[in-house]
Amino acid sequence: MQDIRYFCPMLTVKKQRRGKTQEESEALFANYLFVHFNPDQLSVTRVQATRGVARLVRFGETLARVPDEVLIDLARRYNPLVALPEEGKVCSQPMCTALQQALADIERESSGEVRALRFLQLLQDHRQLASRHRVE
Repeated sequence: MQDIRYFCPMLTVKKQRRGKTQEESEALFANYLFVHFNPDQLSVTRVQATRGVARLVRFGETLARVPDEVLIDLARRYNPLVALPEEGKVCSQPMCTALQQALADIERESSGEVRALRFLQLLQDHRQLASRHRVE
């Protein structure tokens, strides 16, 4: 699909199989894919109608948004071949630093489902914090 960028952060885990330890790749967040598109230029319905997409993550009526700095950090760590926008963009604001530290804690979870749920909670908390501190 045009005008859509996506990636699925993958990590290497060690699993026991038939008494042997083997390395396998698995999604960092089980059953989740990061998708970047402009909803003003591309219909959300069209994205949702894409084969394999069950639904887009929302908080209420609002599409969930992952801060660019967090996505860039994830892509650098887990998908080095992904073309990154604004390659040098780094966030040093306390909120970004806190998000990245929380993400590092989430990454230590052994279950992809638990990592996904904790990440969604982190996004919800970030959204609520950002809306409380927004200057109008």
